[in-house]
Amino acid sequence: DVPRTILELAEAAAADVLVIGNRGHGSLINLMLGSVAARLLQVTSLPIITVPSRSTAATPLTDADVAAVSTRSRF
Repeated sequence: DVPRTILELAEAAAADVLVIGNRGHGSLINLMLGSVAARLLQVTSLPIITVPSRSTAATPLTDADVAAVSTRSRF
């Protein structure tokens, strides 16, 4: 079970956030999040960032991004 293994590794590493790639296949929720990310949402309280498979570069981190992750990690 890939999502469970990712979660176990994240817990062992004391991760604050999960970053998951998204290929964009499947249902609408899977299209937006990816099937692994959708399953992880069911089993973790960690924030999840999805990265589309066609991404070629990251955008700069904004203050709103930092605030969103900080707010989420307090729950």
